[in-house]
Amino acid sequence: MKFYEYQTDHSLCKKILNYSLPVDQFYKESLKNIKPNQVDPFSPAKLDIEYNWILDKKPYYNIYPSIIPHLLKINLNKVEVDQINLPLPYLLMRFPEKNDINFNFKDKKYYLRSLLVADNYYFRVDSNQMVFFIDFGEYDEFGWSVKTFKNLKKKSGLNVFEGLNALKAHESFDIGVVCPQDFIENCAKLICTICLMTGDSDIIFPEVLSCDQEKFEKTKDAKYIDKSIRRGKYGWSVGKNLQISPHFRSHCPAALYWTGPKKTVPKIRFRKGCIVHKKTVTSIPSGFLGENE
Repeated sequence: MKFYEYQTDHSLCKKILNYSLPVDQFYKESLKNIKPNQVDPFSPAKLDIEYNWILDKKPYYNIYPSIIPHLLKINLNKVEVDQINLPLPYLLMRFPEKNDINFNFKDKKYYLRSLLVADNYYFRVDSNQMVFFIDFGEYDEFGWSVKTFKNLKKKSGLNVFEGLNALKAHESFDIGVVCPQDFIENCAKLICTICLMTGDSDIIFPEVLSCDQEKFEKTKDAKYIDKSIRRGKYGWSVGKNLQISPHFRSHCPAALYWTGPKKTVPKIRFRKGCIVHKKTVTSIPSGFLGENE
């Protein structure tokens, strides 16, 4: 399955301008010289997050299409912002070419391609935030990729919906392709649900080099993960096992469970799938998701 590759400003510079500075030099000089302006106040943050993501070896999640509908069922009003924490400081979420997160604008369909997310990030002088750049395939007249910026204000006492709408949209939001609010909220739901799934090895598991895949599945030896990272592949699959086997029933409604002391820690869990023609492995009651729970 093909997932969108994120195009950094460094790679686009080489493609469009036909030259490329070394990564360190490109980002250091760009961050030194670029200034936010009224039309685009977000480029410094984007460059900074891209650079740190590159320095962190470009970690990514490949989000498989069969799991996407289940990741959208969380109610953003039910979870507090300080309970949403990315498993890594910087993470790229990559999506297939065709998926359920899309919208129409002027007779053209746009699909969610990727989300570049940074957690515990201080944008300007504001309080701690989770920020993400949404790529749905918009380009300017010069061929540069245009990404929509959104932030989640992580102030204690706010739920995720309130944190997502704490700051008024910038006036540049209405320039070019305008994505609808429900599209942005779906992006937030994806991020929040994945944050709450951290540690679920049945759904999220490391990717290794194709030549080591069979050996890794048999042994689970971490040396294959380390080798993959050294070769530049630092990623995880999300929901892959829900569709790779024709004998695996992929129905797996997500549910939000309150765990820990006094039931205050939210976790996303999936009802275990089952092998067709065999007894169900386990059955877990569905929990508090969606608007009509």
